[in-house]
Amino acid sequence: MPEHSLSTSNSSEGDAEGLLGVLAQFDSLLEGAPLGIGIFDRDLRHVRVNAVLEQMNGQSAHLLLGRTPAEVNGDVGRQAEVLYRQVMDSGSAMRDVRLSGEVSARPGQLRHWSITFHPVRRDGQVVGLCVIVDDVTAEHELSEALAASQRAHQRLAEDLQRDLLPPAHPAVPGADVAAVYRPASAAAAVGGDFYDVIAIDEDRWLLVIGDVQGKGPVAASLSGALRYAVRTAAVIDPDPAQVLATVNDVLVRLDDDRTCTVACLLLQRQQASSGSSWSLRAVSAGHPLPLLVRPDADGAPAQVEALGVPNLLLGVVGGVRYQASTATLTPGESLVLYTDGVTEARAPRHQGHPSRLEDAAVDSGVGADDPHDAAIELFGEARLQALLSATTVPPGAGAASGLAEAVHRAVETFAGGSSGDDLTLLVLHLPAHP
Repeated sequence: MPEHSLSTSNSSEGDAEGLLGVLAQFDSLLEGAPLGIGIFDRDLRHVRVNAVLEQMNGQSAHLLLGRTPAEVNGDVGRQAEVLYRQVMDSGSAMRDVRLSGEVSARPGQLRHWSITFHPVRRDGQVVGLCVIVDDVTAEHELSEALAASQRAHQRLAEDLQRDLLPPAHPAVPGADVAAVYRPASAAAAVGGDFYDVIAIDEDRWLLVIGDVQGKGPVAASLSGALRYAVRTAAVIDPDPAQVLATVNDVLVRLDDDRTCTVACLLLQRQQASSGSSWSLRAVSAGHPLPLLVRPDADGAPAQVEALGVPNLLLGVVGGVRYQASTATLTPGESLVLYTDGVTEARAPRHQGHPSRLEDAAVDSGVGADDPHDAAIELFGEARLQALLSATTVPPGAGAASGLAEAVHRAVETFAGGSSGDDLTLLVLHLPAHP
């Protein structure tokens, strides 16, 4: 690039001579640099420009030299001049400053730059400014396109998630039902847990809760598929043992090696002189057993009973016959279904005195889940059963919600508000006075 003379109008002779002396050291750098480089005097006029900066401005050097950025490029030039003056007045460099606008030679073309400003010194005095410009328009446009794609993907994911979500307010006429559904990832509306409440006829309902192996979108898609598989199987035969046998065979035949745990219960309304009660027929395929909470008439802590027996989880082998268990739910009693996100919530082992809830767990005769020397403690079945036994549910509507929220809050508090697993609760309460 040919060397250009320095105009010194409106500049002191000393500053001009000092800047000229420094410029000789920049010539080789200016010529070979891949970035736009310009040297400016104290009056913000172009003194040196390399070929890259000429191209960025869309003007040759002879049109730039002796002119200020505002004279060359209007508004965006005036924005740049404010920064130029700040650097020369302070004597401190500014790095990676983002600036956007249009150059006069290319109207209608929005460009984006990353600019670094260095004061030029001679004998300790600031005599000018070196500006290094990187045109980042392509990167900016790619980033914008990526962000738009991510927003579109997020909208699509949210639409799909809404289709996969279980019913937010499940209903069983004559009973109070509530659910808590919290995926492990705060960024996802759906996780690997699922639940459903399916009306078979006016006196029978199927309750199901499950946990697909894994987390994230893939587990969520399989959980949605299994929920619809349960609904389909229930149309043919609502008996829980047959429903899970059918769903198990479906899962085994899928091109997927993941497994799933499920608890499935058939509730049937029974009319009696003392009021409505419900017969329960339950099957658990590798899933935590449902819990029956039976209040004591004398005000003592409620009795908590596990319903059913363990069976093989779904997806391991076909042709499994599942064993069902039966029970009766009477007015004032509750049924609690949950995933292992409740009992496997983790926290550092407490070193101090046990809480009253922990005392209740010990007094109930239910052992601890972890060895005493473990660094990590699980919420555990003992703590869950002790909590359900000690929680007083309000009469009438809202009892199921109160019980579900009490468990949810206890788990959140225990784990410090963070959990690495999905958590789901499904609670059904039979009011004492419908």
